[in-house]
Amino acid sequence: MNPLRPLLSFVWKSKAGLQTCLEKIQTRSLPRPLCISDTRPLLAMVGGGVITIPRMTPKERAYATLEHREPDRVPLLEAWTSTIVIEKVLHRPFGGVCDFIYFYRTLEIDFVPVSSSGWQYRPVEQNVVMDEWGRKWQQKEGSLFGELGFYIDGTLKTPEKFDEFQFPSPLAPGRLDTFEAALKAVGDEYAVVGTLEEAIFEHAALQVGLRDFLSYMYKEPSFAHKVLKKHYEFSLELAKSFLDAGAEFILIGDDLADNHGPFMSPRLYKDFIHPYYKSLVQSLKKRGAKVIFHSDGNLIPIITDILDWGIDGLHPIQPGAMDILQFKRDYGDKIAIVGGVDVARLLPFGSEEDVVQAVVDVIKAVSPGGGYVLGSSNSLHSYVPDIDKYVRNVRTYIETAHKFGVYPIQ
Repeated sequence: MNPLRPLLSFVWKSKAGLQTCLEKIQTRSLPRPLCISDTRPLLAMVGGGVITIPRMTPKERAYATLEHREPDRVPLLEAWTSTIVIEKVLHRPFGGVCDFIYFYRTLEIDFVPVSSSGWQYRPVEQNVVMDEWGRKWQQKEGSLFGELGFYIDGTLKTPEKFDEFQFPSPLAPGRLDTFEAALKAVGDEYAVVGTLEEAIFEHAALQVGLRDFLSYMYKEPSFAHKVLKKHYEFSLELAKSFLDAGAEFILIGDDLADNHGPFMSPRLYKDFIHPYYKSLVQSLKKRGAKVIFHSDGNLIPIITDILDWGIDGLHPIQPGAMDILQFKRDYGDKIAIVGGVDVARLLPFGSEEDVVQAVVDVIKAVSPGGGYVLGSSNSLHSYVPDIDKYVRNVRTYIETAHKFGVYPIQ
């Protein structure tokens, strides 16, 4: 279970802040990438000579990779990024969605995942807030997107409390403000991704409490299904609203496992989780969406069922839980692989030379033939002992990807 992931993308201090951002977008006052020029042709070494590779847009690169075609270079995806990391890269305080877009453009990260916005929170005790789902979170500076810290517990512990609960609406005002701003800013060039946070299982389990919810799967399965169905319906409606707003890519985040394996037996997974996800993914695919699924942990015991959903990519193939090279050999012809850069040890603690070598190695091993998106093995969080070293390593990994990820891979 990822305790670092909050439920929203950005909080606007005022409507004026959003309007200022939209004015910048409309006047095209966003910066060009600093890592590499958008228009300069890519050069690749082939047979001792240099050839020119026509440059794709980030969106073209994303489509080619998810369709298992070789693009001009290996694309990049960062699913979640701490505002502290964004501030360090941009050298200024975080200012909302415009700075988020600046960050992705500055580093030329091809996929731009944007969560829904407009979530409501209320304080319940010192440094503790409750979200719209009745879940308690510790407020902590430096959380992803600067809002929430660690999950504490759910409060809907009984069927009676669940029945009494007033569920939030996926179509509430403001839900798509951030996404629509990002899509308007860079959607013609970049793969702007509508993101479902903690979609079905994680939302349900954290609303009740993980231990309690897993217990209900055994002792009161009808209640467990009732909770899961509610979150399936919410996720489906929210995803449809992203597509209606112009999304072509959907990222579904839902941790189903830890490093040792799934949180439940394959039988329970098959009974409780698989039907909802297959229905959700197939509904999105019928609308023409490209769908990437995120789950930390070791998914191998249930990977056949996950592939059966029909997703286009799997993120992040977590180091220490799954072997990305073995995964490429076993499943690389069936699904695009997303991830590969260790965010637990390499980026916080490795030298810049370590980072360069690791990125080059994974590109050489996984990217030939297409179907590979490079990214960190979870998120660009800020829970590290030396934030400056960490951000230097993040820059090094991305710059190395731009330099050595040019096709054909040598």
